[in-house]
Amino acid sequence: MAVAGSKLRINGTIIDVGLVYTYTITGLTTGVPTTVEVAFYGDDGILSEWSEIVTKTPTCPSMLLDGDGDAILDGDGNAIIVYL
Repeated sequence: MAVAGSKLRINGTIIDVGLVYTYTITGLTTGVPTTVEVAFYGDDGILSEWSEIVTKTPTCPSMLLDGDGDAILDGDGNAIIVYL
């Protein structure tokens, strides 16, 4: 089964980001801790287990899912979640 998309849980709110190579999380408050988790779903719609919760305090009001889809980056380019 192929990965059909992913969902992010940001501070408890779940967003379906679909099958993307980049995704920017906006609306974050600089200096306020943000929690992020990720889960993937297949063609059958079944959701994987959620990743470990990662807490990061953003240095700018956005975080970016990197271009090859294997990490979430904070505003200064540091990976905060690496997809294994």
